[in-house]
Formats: sequence, structure tokens, C-alpha cells
Amino acid sequence: RVRVPAGARIIDATGRAVLPGLWEMHGHLQHTSQLVPALVQLAAGITTVRDLAADLDVAVSQRDRANAHRIVAPRLILGGFIEGPGEWAGPSEALARTEDEARAWVARYDSLGYRQVKVYNLVHPDLVPAIAEETRRRGMILSGHVPRGLSVPAAVRLGFDEINHAAFLFSTFFQDSLYVPAMRPYSVVAGIVAPNVDVDGPGMSGLIELLREHGTVIDGTFNLWMGGRDLLEGRGSAAAHAYARLLRRLHEAGVTLVPGTDNITSSTYVTELELYQHAGIPAPAVLQMATIVSARVMRDDADYGSITPGKVADIIIV
Repeated sequence: RVRVPAGARIIDATGRAVLPGLWEMHGHLQHTSQLVPALVQLAAGITTVRDLAADLDVAVSQRDRANAHRIVAPRLILGGFIEGPGEWAGPSEALARTEDEARAWVARYDSLGYRQVKVYNLVHPDLVPAIAEETRRRGMILSGHVPRGLSVPAAVRLGFDEINHAAFLFSTFFQDSLYVPAMRPYSVVAGIVAPNVDVDGPGMSGLIELLREHGTVIDGTFNLWMGGRDLLEGRGSAAAHAYARLLRRLHEAGVTLVPGTDNITSSTYVTELELYQHAGIPAPAVLQMATIVSARVMRDDADYGSITPGKVADIIIV
């Protein structure tokens, strides 16, 4: 029983389920993201989106207008992008050639309220310790692709808090194949490599244990590699089954997993969660990943991630 304030809107939720808002942990804002994509996300129950690479002006503008209730959109958490120079560089002005440039980008992102930094493919390995030190000093999270010349274990030991994309957990075993004779996309390499890696073998077991020991978060975007509904409907490839086995092993080992789509509209978000359950992760644990676990990773769990007295009423009814 509760005293309802005069004029309050009352929603009859009889026979429905009340859940914390869902977290999309790998989004990408673009000029059009303030319109239809944001509404599609909200319709799917996604009330928080973490952006992991957008033009700086676009990301800041959309976040600030959403916070001011000038546009209808999920709450936005921004991750700043840092890339190295080169022919294969990602499309960004945020290029770092020296430690000073790298630290300056971290400082700029911090000054604009960014919570995270994501390094990309061509960041020189020598710059990673400086970026890691600067993000840690500022209380920010460091994640990324595993840059050219590094393995996943090296990136973790140099200070990565999180790995973006599970594909790197396969391609790390075949580093030469990424860049010889030409720099091929890591996703293509991982698709070829995955069926030929013994997911239960000592190499992957050692990698999983390293991730667990360091508390490394995996933002796997598994839907990209597992074929989406094809696997759910029994048409999965050998690579898809390898990813499914990896997903289950990561969970059973206690490695922190957060759901993300790498998709502007998050249209594959529900499939991402279904794939986790298909891989053998219990449904309640999947729901926790989409809510309280993601909130903890972003250090927001004092206010978000569960329906608890005193927290923000970040609630969906289904």
C-alpha cells in the first residue's frame, strides 16, 4: 500500500512482470541515432546504452539532449575512441602518435564526462601503458580491440579492464594471420580460426583463467560471430558452436560478461540474450548480465540495475 500523489499517472501492471531497464553495452551513436534507433531501443526495454565509438560532437550532443529531456532516448554512457595513424585506421579524428597525444585524448574525454576509453586496432602497443595509467588515474575504464602487435594476455597485463568482441579470444592464438601478408579484419580471421581452436584445451583454459584472475570484462557481441537465429534454430556453423562453447566456459569460470550488439538500433539485443541461454547459461544469470552486472561494471549499481528502494526507478513492464 502506498499513498499516490495527486495527479500521478497510475499504470495497471496486473499479470505483468516488472524488471530493471536493460543495458546495451556496445552501441554506436550516429547522426540518425537520436531518432528511430533510440525509440527502437526503448521499445525493446533498453534504457541504458553505452556508446563505444562515435564522433565526439554527435555523442556529447545526443547525451546532453537526452539528459535534458529534449529528445526521447535511453540514458547514454560515453566511451571515447583512440586510434593510431595508418591506412587501416578507424574513421576518427582521435589519433594518437605519442604518449602525450594519447594522454591528451584521455583528458579531453574525461573533461566531457566520458566514463570509458576504447583503444582501436592501430594504437601502438608502446602507448597502451600510458593510456592505461591515465584512465586509471582519472577513474575511467579502459577497453578495446586488441591492437596490432598485442595478444589478449598482453593487453590484459598492460591494463585493459575489458575486451570488446569475443573474436579476439580466438584470433589471439594466430597473431601472424591477422597481418601477413595483408591486414585482414580480425573478425574474418577469427571466423576461420574459431573452428580450429580446442575451446576445452590448455591454451584457451589458460586464457580464461587469466581473464578471471584479472577480473577482465568480456563485451563479446557474440551475436556477430554466432550467426544469430540460425544457431538458435539448429543451423549453426562450426564457428558458431565454438563461440557457444566459449561463452559457456567463460560463464562457468566466473568471467564477467556484458551483453552488447555493436548495432546502431540494438535490433539483435534480444537474440544476444537468447544465445547466452542457448549456450547453457541459466536465464536468471542472463537477466542479471543485462541489468545489475552491467550496472556494476559501469560502477552505477548504487543507483541502477535492480528494483531496490532508494535506486532510480529505471523500470520496464513486460
